[in-house]
Amino acid sequence: MVQLLIGLTGTAQSITLVPNMTPEPTKLPELILSHRIESVDLDEELECGVCNSQIKKTAFLEHLNSCAAGTRIPHLMMNVFFLEDEVVAKDALIERNFIHLLNDEPIELRYSKCLYCQSPEMHVEDGCRIVKRAYYLGGMFQNTEREYSDTIKFLEALRNQAKVLKLKLQQKRKMNRITLFLQIVFQIEDDENFMKSLPANAFSAIKKIEEKDSQAVEELKFELRKKAEEESEFLELARAVCLEKMTEELVVVDIKNPRTTPFEFVNTFF
Repeated sequence: MVQLLIGLTGTAQSITLVPNMTPEPTKLPELILSHRIESVDLDEELECGVCNSQIKKTAFLEHLNSCAAGTRIPHLMMNVFFLEDEVVAKDALIERNFIHLLNDEPIELRYSKCLYCQSPEMHVEDGCRIVKRAYYLGGMFQNTEREYSDTIKFLEALRNQAKVLKLKLQQKRKMNRITLFLQIVFQIEDDENFMKSLPANAFSAIKKIEEKDSQAVEELKFELRKKAEEESEFLELARAVCLEKMTEELVVVDIKNPRTTPFEFVNTFF
């Protein structure tokens, strides 16, 4: 049994797939084609991995510019948000074009790019205008597969880098507070020889904290790698399910109502 998150244009829902059972045709437009990325909610709150505050997504980057100043975290998260928007836009475009194919409406070209054609020259030759609806859908999936998969992997890599850096920054600030406290308690003024100036028990305690922090970083990296593998498997399954079920609908339409006119196209910029 596999559970997929859905909700390209609406709120997140779920469909449970059981062997020999398929989602209802009316649910197909809602199947997410990527992974667990949902529609943008301007009021959504994100937790800052540095200070643990809850910050609205619209103000999150501004918050990181001050909270994580001097690190790569703000830049990484800026790229994460950009790529998230790209994934949602690509999902939505394929979803809309599936509906257009069902209804014999003009197909959308994002920035004049035809998802069926492998090159602008191929599109100019009109090779895509006379294919069957199901073939056009298959071409969209095939020609976007590599770019789509690479975008998801790059997005997750950037997000995971940011998570690791947030944890390290949090640990560094914690250690700075401990160091300042010990400097006051033991009246240590020499910052360069701080560790050598500590009593044996305090020195040992600091080393244990450092070891624990290093272990926490390695555990986080392992957890993120494992999650990335799961995300990749989910992506492959989700797209396969979408392609299969959408194709089934379009094949029926192709048989019952064969097209007699070439496809029409319209440009879109979102």
